[in-house]
Amino acid sequence: MLGLIGGGLAADVWRQQEKKSLMAQLQQEQLATAGAERARMDEIQSKLARAEKELTQLRAQVVAERDLRHRYEDLVAKRRK
Repeated sequence: MLGLIGGGLAADVWRQQEKKSLMAQLQQEQLATAGAERARMDEIQSKLARAEKELTQLRAQVVAERDLRHRYEDLVAKRRK
């Protein structure tokens, strides 16, 4: 009888320790995942900032080329008259 009670208590202690170990492992994995997610977010934001800068430059280039084309068309139209 005492053996069964002692064995039951030992098994309970062992399960609690195993549970604590698994919880600690889960927390470490969550922290690692969160860190990886933050790093990925930073990388994506950096790429987005570069893309926005490039887009702004391309828009300025398009405006400049459009102005140049309009001037050229105006010049050609004046020469035809």
